[in-house]
Amino acid sequence: MDINRQDPSSGQPSGQAPSVSTEDARKHFLGNASSNLLYFLWNIGTSFFMVPYQIRNLGLANYGMVTLALSFTMYTQVLTIVLTTTLFRFVVIHVARGDMREARAYFNTQLIATAWFVALFLPISSVVSYYTPGFLRIPPGQEWNTRILFAAMYLSLLV
Repeated sequence: MDINRQDPSSGQPSGQAPSVSTEDARKHFLGNASSNLLYFLWNIGTSFFMVPYQIRNLGLANYGMVTLALSFTMYTQVLTIVLTTTLFRFVVIHVARGDMREARAYFNTQLIATAWFVALFLPISSVVSYYTPGFLRIPPGQEWNTRILFAAMYLSLLV
């Protein structure tokens, strides 16, 4: 699919989104659906083996901290999804129309907004990570490990 198609009479970009045949769409749908199903099955399979392993080796309380840290970052991830997908939609629309100048403008806006989000969120997540033992019940002797865990989870979100 060539998004930079030219109108044969004028030599200018056609401004229309490339068409996709029904057969191509079916192939893409089947590929996407099968990969989603494999991903789902992989998650179920690894959960059956990894959760008991982690509980045995970390202990129930420490495994609960890992799960809680994952939950905190998933709630925060909603902000990043909203930030990126709202503008990315317009980037894709303008690329499909062949309007690369407008697409670049939206992309640059998204890039700057993401940079500001990281710059603002990094100190906030550092403070939250440091004071986590103050507002959660942490297993005795695991205060620093919990701080490191939350800091690592928030850093992975920002990457």
